[in-house]
Parts: sequence; C-alpha cells; structure tokens
Amino acid sequence: SLPLPPSESDSPTMDQLMTELVEVSASWELVGTQLLVPDWKLGIIKRENRDQCKECLMKVLEYWRQHAGTKNPFSWEKIVNVLQSQSIGNIGLAEDIEQKYTSVKK
Repeated sequence: SLPLPPSESDSPTMDQLMTELVEVSASWELVGTQLLVPDWKLGIIKRENRDQCKECLMKVLEYWRQHAGTKNPFSWEKIVNVLQSQSIGNIGLAEDIEQKYTSVKK
C-alpha cells in the first residue's frame, strides 16, 4: 500500500490534538488567538463552556479545523509553531510533537 500524500497523513485528528495538547489547555485562549480564532468567537466559546479549559480548547481546535486555509493550515506544523510562539512557549511539547507527527527528524 502506498503511503498517503503528506497533506493527508499530516492532518491531525481531534483525538490526537486533545491528547497532545491537554497540558496547554489552560492557555486555550492564547492557542485560539494563534490559530486565528476571532476574539468574538473566543468570547462565545468561553461563555458557552463556562471557561472549562478542555471543552474550550476542543471548540477552538474545531473552529480552526473548519476555517483552516493556506495561511492557517490544519496541520501539526501549525501546532508546533503555536507551541513555540512567545505567548505559549512550550518548546518541549513542540519538539515532541514535531518528532512524532511531522517529517522533521532530528
């Protein structure tokens, strides 16, 4: 069987994302901002989920998946960039994910 083209095999599943990102769920708003979720949407997510971090994170990731595009691809690379950003700065997790899910091999 042929390997999937990178674009498909590279796409995360929601389960994988929630498992990998659980330790940054408290920073779900920062994650959302980095994934270009608009402020008004973050406000709605916060209200509807009563600021429960994991639920909020999941909604943020779902919004991203639905609205992803060329500038904001639904990919592990994007998550790695978000984790490396100054506002989140979880370099260890970024490196773990990069090694597990992307073609970057150290």
